[in-house]
Amino acid sequence: MSALVDVVPETVPSRVRPRTHPLSVTAVIDETPDAITIALAVPPELADEFRYEAGQFVSVKVEIDGAVQFRPYS
Repeated sequence: MSALVDVVPETVPSRVRPRTHPLSVTAVIDETPDAITIALAVPPELADEFRYEAGQFVSVKVEIDGAVQFRPYS
């Protein structure tokens, strides 16, 4: 799979303007009828920003009908 998404890691403080990083989608796994897991390729230089912790979420920047929106995912 070769899709790109712009992702804002949770580690960016809320008072700081979010920075997005284009990441490649490496896999999409159907977990349940209502849930999927999306695996992203995180380059080594961003590993600390995207280090997983329980309860963590990311915001994904998407364009819907020409409008840019941020969608949170956990």
